[in-house]
Amino acid sequence: MSKRYVDEDSDEKPQRSKPQQNQNIDSAVQQAVSQITQSFGQIDKSMKLIEQQFMSMKKQSSGDQVLKTKAQIESTLNTLRQTQLPQANQQIQQLQKKISALQAPPKTKQELTQNQQKFMSMYQQKQQQVTNLNNQFSKISQKIDDQMTSNPEDAAKNFKMQCIEEEIDAELDDIIKINRDVNDMNQMMKIMATEVQKCGETINIIEEKVDEADKHVTKGTKNLVQTRKIQKSKNKWLWIGLALTAAVAVILILVFTL
Repeated sequence: MSKRYVDEDSDEKPQRSKPQQNQNIDSAVQQAVSQITQSFGQIDKSMKLIEQQFMSMKKQSSGDQVLKTKAQIESTLNTLRQTQLPQANQQIQQLQKKISALQAPPKTKQELTQNQQKFMSMYQQKQQQVTNLNNQFSKISQKIDDQMTSNPEDAAKNFKMQCIEEEIDAELDDIIKINRDVNDMNQMMKIMATEVQKCGETINIIEEKVDEADKHVTKGTKNLVQTRKIQKSKNKWLWIGLALTAAVAVILILVFTL
């Protein structure tokens, strides 16, 4: 295999790979965090809506109203389980991939990975909370159906909420506790979002320093090549001067000896 040599007189500088710019990837990481935060916010709204729907059901005496509210709760739970939770999980997985693809110092990537793991822990907590809500609702829903089936005419006009009121109270207590936990998690998410932004700023600063160093190296290489050119030019004229001096000396010697 033939080797390739670079002529010192040429303007060609040694090839050096420029560090990859991470600003787009950095923005992608922050965007992913923002999407996860928004998804968690939607999940929180759905949980608070279920709390309101249970409180509304507790005050209702008409069977038709109870069935309507029950259908609303069921719809909200389905949205949580089938749409909102899977979407949040997918976004957390995407965040992990974007962090892995990020060109950053190991410490920065480690911090981002830890934040991603916290997001996953929050997701699992929310998933468990929704599962508990769904299980409790299934019990309440079954009691409502039993009462409507056993005495439909009476239930339609004077629904006996007392038989399920205890379950609803217990469910409301659980929801209130869940919402308290949700508020705590939201505070953690704000802190993590700030940490991600700081990591992004650190990455950009590092890139600027690397780019600046790259420019200095490139400039130094050009100066070195130029210096070598000047030195060669000086050496060339020095040899020419010495040759002319020697020639004149020879001529003078010949003239005076003849």
